Amino acid sequence: HPYPILTYISAFLFLRAAFHLAPNRRMGQLAALGGNRSSLYPYASCAPRKRSAKDIRRTSIHEAGHLLFFGLLPRVPENLAVRVRSHNPIDNSFLGQVSHSEPVPEEKTEAYLRWAMAMYLGGTEAEHIVLGERAPGTAIDTESWIANADLFLNSGFGEVFYARPTDRARREHNRAVLNALKTETSQSARAFLNQNIQLLEELATVI
Repeated sequence: HPYPILTYISAFLFLRAAFHLAPNRRMGQLAALGGNRSSLYPYASCAPRKRSAKDIRRTSIHEAGHLLFFGLLPRVPENLAVRVRSHNPIDNSFLGQVSHSEPVPEEKTEAYLRWAMAMYLGGTEAEHIVLGERAPGTAIDTESWIANADLFLNSGFGEVFYARPTDRARREHNRAVLNALKTETSQSARAFLNQNIQLLEELATVI
């Protein structure tokens, strides 16, 4: 299920929107975000320290990878924002984050779940494409991907998947199905990002 290439016009408008929505990354403290936590996207954490330009660029690329997938939605969510910190937070919370004020849909369709799975892998895939390697610190991305993949498979959208595996054979089957789905999602996400590599790098520079 390859993702479509963004048109030039929509890509340009999306880039302009991202530029205006991106706060100064030298901000020391970020305002607390209200609303449903499910609308907050994954972050990496580490011990407090001043971040190098190289680390900031990696995080910017990572968040741009997530952000680019929002261009595939019918409309950009309200209050879409991108944050990249220049210092590690004292509370060890996040280094970069994409967020918006809209809750996730109550009824998640197959198309939405495919989008969500690709979006959550978009950060690490962007790092791999631009930098040639991925850094640790994406545990919440992985957890979120697994949650959406589990719902996807238990909804009957993919291969046979046992909701409550009772023996080793069924557990191994589920593991193989999850791994195959992750590989498929990674390949689709990577293909989409490669098709939009110039916009990916421009977004990383802007945020």
